[in-house]
Amino acid sequence: MESHPIAVISDTHGILRPEVVQHIEACEAVFHGGDMDNPEILRRLQALRPVYAVAGNADADWAGGLPGELTAELYGFRFYMIHNRREIRRNLYDYDVVIYGHSHKYQEDREGGTYYLNPGSCGRRRFRLPLTMMILTLYPGTHEIAVQRIDLPLPAASPPAPSVSVIPCIARIAPCAVRVVRVIPCAARIVPCAVLVSLCAVCWGAGAVIIGAGHA
Repeated sequence: MESHPIAVISDTHGILRPEVVQHIEACEAVFHGGDMDNPEILRRLQALRPVYAVAGNADADWAGGLPGELTAELYGFRFYMIHNRREIRRNLYDYDVVIYGHSHKYQEDREGGTYYLNPGSCGRRRFRLPLTMMILTLYPGTHEIAVQRIDLPLPAASPPAPSVSVIPCIARIAPCAVRVVRVIPCAARIVPCAVLVSLCAVCWGAGAVIIGAGHA
């Protein structure tokens, strides 16, 4: 049976992962639902396969050549694409597939004969959402579509920052001994004494905290 695999991605935000490239290379075309973040992503995708793309809210002036919404027809299937589903202002009952992004959340819906598909994000991870993309397989002979969710490996977690322990001077440790330096008047003006306060050193053996202070 004749079939045509199509990659669907969105919200790459400047990151094109090797796993995503491998899936795209196994397809005939790629749809991008917006928020590429920079033109390098578009150039890399165009070097792989024919690209159908719209601009997202995070795409700056460089994306002026990308439309806010796009319609296309592949192998007898009608596609409509926009970055934010909430911005759809038309009846799409006569389209086979509606592709959108923005939320970074994978979603598959069907309204009548129309698929509403969000491939999620395969670029920068948002909150604790997974990294996902989608493969559509088109079957022109029967006018059917198979939707496959692709879960991508999550990046390794960064090691935690070293913690800094703060040791308070509490009741069970001997009270801190502090000498207070008075201010000495000098003629018509007051000249304060310089106070040198040493670091608080904890003596675990004696269980005491000592703070030293001295006159200049």
